[in-house]
Parts: sequence; structure tokens; C-alpha cells
Amino acid sequence: LLDPRRTSGADASDLQTDPLGPEASSNLRIDLGVEPSTGVGGQPRLLPQAACAPRGSYDIASWGPGISDKETPWKALAAARVALFDTLDAPRAQAARSLARLYTYLTFGVEAQAVLASLADPSPDSDRLAALARIVEAPDGGPMAGFDAMVACGPAPAMWALIAGTAPDTLGIDLNPVLLYFAGLPRHLRQHLGPRLADQLLDLGARDAALTVRNAIPTTPFGPPPALQLLAGRLAALGLRLAPRPELSTLSRSSSPEAAAALIAIVDQAETDGIPVAEDYVASARLMSFERAGTADAAPLKAAEVRGRLTRDEFAVALSTLRAAQSDDVIPAESVARLSHKI
Repeated sequence: LLDPRRTSGADASDLQTDPLGPEASSNLRIDLGVEPSTGVGGQPRLLPQAACAPRGSYDIASWGPGISDKETPWKALAAARVALFDTLDAPRAQAARSLARLYTYLTFGVEAQAVLASLADPSPDSDRLAALARIVEAPDGGPMAGFDAMVACGPAPAMWALIAGTAPDTLGIDLNPVLLYFAGLPRHLRQHLGPRLADQLLDLGARDAALTVRNAIPTTPFGPPPALQLLAGRLAALGLRLAPRPELSTLSRSSSPEAAAALIAIVDQAETDGIPVAEDYVASARLMSFERAGTADAAPLKAAEVRGRLTRDEFAVALSTLRAAQSDDVIPAESVARLSHKI
């Protein structure tokens, strides 16, 4: 981090790159289904252009140039730190802000705030960046003032206003661009900011938009973190659930030999996401395991039925199904032991 005694100056440049890459639409697993909102008299509620900060001030998607989900960020961080001082060992305020942006992009909010706090001459750009760093560090830390006026300044500022909890409602916010902008964020930012954004949308009554956000949050091999589990519970309480990938849903209902694998994949996905499997998929697994008795598909399908019941908290039914399968020698003993442990 910077030594507060050595850094001063004020200047900033805003990155203007387009945040939406070619993968943006692929991160959305259901249709957006959200109509643009309007203000008084049916007209969009817009702010004067002078009231809106430059686009780069909120465009976190553009703050990690050259960094992908599969590449290490440490080389970029090292280069940004080397650029902090000129040949005379004088601090560069612009370089300090660039480093703070990179820290924020990587979700290192504390480090970004420390860099910005070391500037002797703060600027409005530094203040905005510090506010974003606070949100990134604690995305569920409660409402933060200063963002409500930016809801009509574009998708990125509107997203931050929603995450900050200061948007009074969704009137005046065209949610479609906001959802597309979120879908275009790198996976680590969607994982980090998505639960808070979806929670805020639920609080404002935008249920379809909240479900769209949840569908764009990638899962991890270690299962859903507590924030995603809580969000899944809120969505389920409202009768909303994640949609299985369309290709899997279609294949599972076909007469193809791969239908069994598609059903099992749907249950796997639900377990990873921490959400209940829809009853029709559980019923399909039960029926298909009967139809394919004596084949290699019977045991994994019966296990998928039991696992689907467990995601729905139907423990008694899952246990009776497992015992029946065990007595009929449908499921191998090791699979029975593994499923019994889950119950």
C-alpha cells in the first residue's frame, strides 16, 4: 500500500471501453422479461447530463484490462504498483487511482480504500471510487448515501445505486440494460455482487429481475455460499426458482438415450445451486428408473430421485424410496450408504 506521506496530487482518467463482451448474453439463462420503467406522465425519468459522472467512474467491468477468469491478477497488480512513482520518485495520483480501480475490480475493497486515503488532494472521482470500494468490501453492509441520483445515468451507475440500497424504487430505471451489464461482468464480480443486487431487486418488488440476476450468478465446485443459499430461500418463498439450462430441460423430456443423463445433470445443478428440484423432474426420474430397470441407468436415476427429494426437504419420502430401492437391489450398497448419510 502507499505511504500517506508520499502521495499527493489530483488527476484522473476514465476508461471508456465497452463492458459488454461476447459472453454477456450467455450468462443469462432466462429471458429478461422486464419492461423499461417510466416516470411521471409515462416519460423516462432522466437527469441532466451535467449531473452524471463520466462513464468510467462506475464501469467496474473495464477496470481489469487483460485479466480473465483463468489468468492470475498478480502480474497486473505488480505492474500497477510499479507505475505509482515516476523516475524522480514522485507519486502519480492518476496511477494511484488506477491501482485502486484494479483492487476494487479484484474485490479488494480495503486495499483500494487505503490507496485512496493516502491521496493528499482528494477529488470527486476519488470519492466515488472510495464509495464503490466500500460496497465491494461489504456488499451487504446496508444503504449508502450518494447513489440515488445516479439511477438514470446509465446501467453501471444504476446497478451501483441498487446494490447500495439507495434506489427509492425501480421507477426511472430501465432494468434491461442493468441486467445485461451485470451479465457482462466477470464471473468473480457476479458471484460477489449478485446476491446483494438480487436482494435489493426483491425488496423493490422486481421479482423477475431478481431471478434473472440469480440465474446469471455462476456456481462453484464447493456449492453455494450462505448469501446464495439465503437468496434461493427468498426466491423459493415467492414461488420462484432457477430454471435448468434449456438444453437439459428439453433433453430430459425426450425419448433419447441421453434423457437419463440430462435428468441427473438437472439434479446435480440444483444441489450445487442449493435450490429444490421441481416436482416434475423428480417424478420423471422415478418413472424413468422404472422404465429402464435392469439397465445401467436404473441406479443413478433412482439415486437422482432420492437426491431430488432431499433438495425439497422431503426426508421421509426420500428415506422410504431409498429403503425400497435397497430391498429391490436397485441401488448399490455404497450408494445407499452415501445417500443415507445425507438423510
